[in-house]
Amino acid sequence: MGEIRTETLETEAVVLPEERRGDRVPLCELAGGTRTAMIERILVGYDGSDLAEKALDRACDLAEHYGASLTILTAVVDRLFREDGVLTPALDEEKGRELAAKGARKARGRGIAEVEELTSLDSPNDALVDVAGDGFDLVEVGHRSRSPLAELVLGSTAKRVVDHAPCSVLVVR
Repeated sequence: MGEIRTETLETEAVVLPEERRGDRVPLCELAGGTRTAMIERILVGYDGSDLAEKALDRACDLAEHYGASLTILTAVVDRLFREDGVLTPALDEEKGRELAAKGARKARGRGIAEVEELTSLDSPNDALVDVAGDGFDLVEVGHRSRSPLAELVLGSTAKRVVDHAPCSVLVVR
């Protein structure tokens, strides 16, 4: 396996005037002519699991870095399959709101100024894709490893979001 190198460059970013921006993603130009996308709105799927906590932490890191707003979405569905494949009752709507509020408190505690909480009655993948269409620049979602049979029967929320979201998706493991 090859070596991976990272470098930190001291540079200044300049926001491009509106007429020089791309149609879909605001851009900035770094000294030396490098162009990079700015992230203004981040949507994170949050169900209170360890992976959701990890995705929320990463979303907070990016929101801090870019000064972006953060929306925390908890989906409440009729039934859920646990990682071991057992069908269980899902969250009720009130529990979903409580989880979204817990995630929002954590984000605000990290210093994120603009935090919104949403609860959806749709499946997690449908909810994330639908809400992402409201002008988000990035969706963050955790990825659970499941058995091949569970993947075949249930599918993967992360894969469905990657395949159908109208914006970039960051899958956190």
